[in-house]
Amino acid sequence: MVFKFISFFGIAIIILIVSNIPIYLALVKFFSIEKKASKHLLFYSLPLLAVSFILASLLIHKYDNLFTKTFYYISSLWMGMMVSLLIFSILGFIIYFSASILKINVNLSYLAYLIIFLSFIWFGFSYLNARHPVVKNIEVKIKNLPSTWEGKTIVQLSDIHIGIIHGKKYMDYIATLVDEINPDLVLITGDLFDGAGDDIEHSILPINKVVPEYGIYYITGNHETYLGVDKSLNALKNTKIIHLPYKTVNLDGLQLTGVDYPAPGKAISLDDIFDKIDKNVPSIVMTHEPIKIDYFKNTGTNLQLAGHTHHGQMFPFNFFTKIIYRGYDYGLFTDGAYNLYTTSGAGTWGPPLRSFGPSEIVAIKVTKE
Repeated sequence: MVFKFISFFGIAIIILIVSNIPIYLALVKFFSIEKKASKHLLFYSLPLLAVSFILASLLIHKYDNLFTKTFYYISSLWMGMMVSLLIFSILGFIIYFSASILKINVNLSYLAYLIIFLSFIWFGFSYLNARHPVVKNIEVKIKNLPSTWEGKTIVQLSDIHIGIIHGKKYMDYIATLVDEINPDLVLITGDLFDGAGDDIEHSILPINKVVPEYGIYYITGNHETYLGVDKSLNALKNTKIIHLPYKTVNLDGLQLTGVDYPAPGKAISLDDIFDKIDKNVPSIVMTHEPIKIDYFKNTGTNLQLAGHTHHGQMFPFNFFTKIIYRGYDYGLFTDGAYNLYTTSGAGTWGPPLRSFGPSEIVAIKVTKE
């Protein structure tokens, strides 16, 4: 476990440092920086700024105070700005080399300021985009759906990441949007909490304004394991949220099964759960990740709900999530009686930015197939 932890952060640091090379080269080239002192300052400060988020993430787990919270927030913003600078630095070089091939003179200073300007514009758009989740309305046909469920609405929430960046005010905004939908059932598919934060018990309370007929059910995500599952569950004690870990409940003729994100070193046999499920009764499964799709198809699952991917959150990471999750990283997928919906999530992790699609709350109207 320790080896995996060190390996993960080691690889992350290398990627962050390497990612700053195009930024460094672009700033030196297009701003015509020639002084060695200035180059050295830029060469060493960019990597330090890049790894500041990792340092902040480690500190916030051990010391939760005003300084570490401020450091975490600022470093997360810089992480987002770094991605913007990287994108437009590469674009700057594309413009520069294309102009050179076409024998077109380019004012390097103008190109440098264009890179900075576009980076700030992209950063600002991404920040505002992340703060305004939308309600995504979809319809899912379910085989043998009871008449009592015909046309009813299920809201899926995922990846809100309540903690240092998203607090009670944001949770209140989310809860208000959900309440306006007037759902019959609310399902939270993990990462309700971020990996740090001591005020989560207070921040989650606005969810109590939502009172669906069939309740609010919840499974853990990977960030609850970072925060501590016991701490996460303890934060729910003053809410109506029901934790559904590897259990099945029958909600008026509709089976609901929760599959928690596995804690490190703990293996759970899904067969022990799904061998007991009545395949003649329609079923919904909550998983944090869009995985084990063939398995759930074979168990007769009618609707699998997942999150985790954030739909990449920031360009170009959407391409990576698409590859990792074999195209199931976002959206509705149907195969016979089986449906999967992977949401982009209602919050953000790391940089509070979204440059590729908005945060979302999913309103699912269920109808009989």
